[in-house]
Amino acid sequence: MGKLAYQIEVLTPVHVGNGRQIHPSEYVLNSRAGKIVRVDLDSLFQDRGVPIARYINAIRQPGFYLGSEFGNASVRHPLYQFASGGNDSELSRHLRRPAGALLEHIKDGGKPYLPGSSLKGAIRSMLLRYLLVSDRNKAEYEERINTSIRAGRRIRREFLSTEAENLVLGKTNSSLLRALQVSDSSTIEPSQLELGCAKVLSLTQDGYAWKDLGNRRNLDDFAEATPIFFESLPVGTVLSGSLKINDDLLSGYCAEQLSYRPEGIQAMKQLFSVCNQGSAELLQREAAFFEAIGLKSCLKATANLMSVVQSCQENQMVFPLAWGTGYNAKANGWVIDSDLMNMIRRDFNLGREGFEFPKSRKVLFSQGEPANLVGWVRLSIV
Repeated sequence: MGKLAYQIEVLTPVHVGNGRQIHPSEYVLNSRAGKIVRVDLDSLFQDRGVPIARYINAIRQPGFYLGSEFGNASVRHPLYQFASGGNDSELSRHLRRPAGALLEHIKDGGKPYLPGSSLKGAIRSMLLRYLLVSDRNKAEYEERINTSIRAGRRIRREFLSTEAENLVLGKTNSSLLRALQVSDSSTIEPSQLELGCAKVLSLTQDGYAWKDLGNRRNLDDFAEATPIFFESLPVGTVLSGSLKINDDLLSGYCAEQLSYRPEGIQAMKQLFSVCNQGSAELLQREAAFFEAIGLKSCLKATANLMSVVQSCQENQMVFPLAWGTGYNAKANGWVIDSDLMNMIRRDFNLGREGFEFPKSRKVLFSQGEPANLVGWVRLSIV
């Protein structure tokens, strides 16, 4: 299969972080226009009408917000601005609090995009899940994890399954993923971004509660829960790029030298079906979670995504991507033996005993209400 052009459509708001936060000292909330103005501070400080000494004194004070004293001047010096996405009121309540910081989306030359590594990582998770259906793969995967735990070696939990995954997918130089090449996506203008707002819910003995992240408390009222604000690619955003599955590596001498297993080769050749099958199973689990606690907005969101998966053509696949999609989207604890998973949870202190794992979810909010899931896309070959 040669290099193919793809298009990615954002189904629910997507955020890929660059590791940086945009603090209230760097932006202004323009509620009248429904915009977040990221301020060009260099340009602002060259404005003769801005009293620099007053700014320096003000920024030293706790809870400084640029718009409180310098709002009018700041909006004249935008680096870029984007829609607040119906989250004006929520953000305005937190401008002088730590939660007022926005997670910044990754950019290339100042323009947001989706990294090929993020896309390939999301596909890799679905491919691994599929291969663990094989009795041989699953047995080897579980045995390697079991051996690592019982050996008593000090392993950081994020690397616990690395060796086990290498058994199934191959190590770096002989990985099945060498046969898949995914480019970075095209870029969009930063003005096309939208402010996202998510809150964390967690299971409790009485059902579920919303998290106060600062004080580590459970709250019944989601209005008082801690928001997580982020720059997002909004629903309907369409990006493009290229994808290639290298058939030469998947057949004959190359496949033999790389020790590719037949089921891995077959899965790679049926990659779109593999991803859609995995997404359908994941959405079924998420639907069961939200149905059990009676959160209708998220149950509706999973149903909407499921209908998109079911309507996919042969050249389309749907999958969860990057931040906010949760443990089940990125790891395979829900696939492996439950006794082994319980042992992993005990050894690495994962989750609260007596509850399913994971017991929390990030829920997208809009207009102050729970509204959707985070991070789902549809990739189509065009």
